[in-house]
Amino acid sequence: MLATLSANGDAAVASPTASSILWIDDDDRGTDITARVLVAEGFDVDTATTGTKGLLLAMSRPYALIVLDLRLPDMSGIDVLRALRLVGLKTPTALVTGFATVAMTVEAMKFGAVDVIEKPLLADDLANLARRVGLSAQCRQENPLAQPLETPAMFKSVAKLLMSQPQLSLEETARRLRLDRHAIERGVLIYTGRCFREWRRGFEMQRAAQILRMSDVPIKAIAYELGYTSQRAFAPAFSAVNGMSPSHYRERHRVTLNDNRG
Repeated sequence: MLATLSANGDAAVASPTASSILWIDDDDRGTDITARVLVAEGFDVDTATTGTKGLLLAMSRPYALIVLDLRLPDMSGIDVLRALRLVGLKTPTALVTGFATVAMTVEAMKFGAVDVIEKPLLADDLANLARRVGLSAQCRQENPLAQPLETPAMFKSVAKLLMSQPQLSLEETARRLRLDRHAIERGVLIYTGRCFREWRRGFEMQRAAQILRMSDVPIKAIAYELGYTSQRAFAPAFSAVNGMSPSHYRERHRVTLNDNRG
């Protein structure tokens, strides 16, 4: 299907608004059903079943969001995303797939994808994503000094903040640095190949290991300081990074210190 749906169900040309969505997916039946739900919620939705048709639509009018299936009949979603960037279109684009991998996510983020969503894709998923993208655009307009994360300097600023305060959430990190949360997620994936939560956990465990080495602070207190609800929740995360439990780590380190002093 290649159409623009209006609120009354007829074909129409949608005006370039913050609620305009281009959805490129060869599952025309599922796309049509979900698109009608989105239209009922006030969104303008264009759909295309091939990458070629999607590219033509993307270049014919501005969109607030492009949703792109990874597998299309004529080309891959990554190829479409690459083509969009080659012609200078910077429209926020989300990739949809039934089998997301870290490598594929990193590749998508390199070309500016704002999100990678696993199927099944619901109308609420798209509506929430479109609203987040709209809020991010508004934030950039209201904060002209805010900079993207695609520079080493900006990535280092995020790393520096998390080194000192590894318990910070993605939202709080974005707020303090005046960066878009999607830009942070994209930058972390590009530079590290890991999602933000996994990357931040490394800083948490570095901080925990430092406290265990340098003090007698109870393990439960360390867990609370890093935002864990209990020592039981904290211990497996620490072991996954450091290869041993917090108590064994502290014990081994103290033995090493005593041996060095002797």
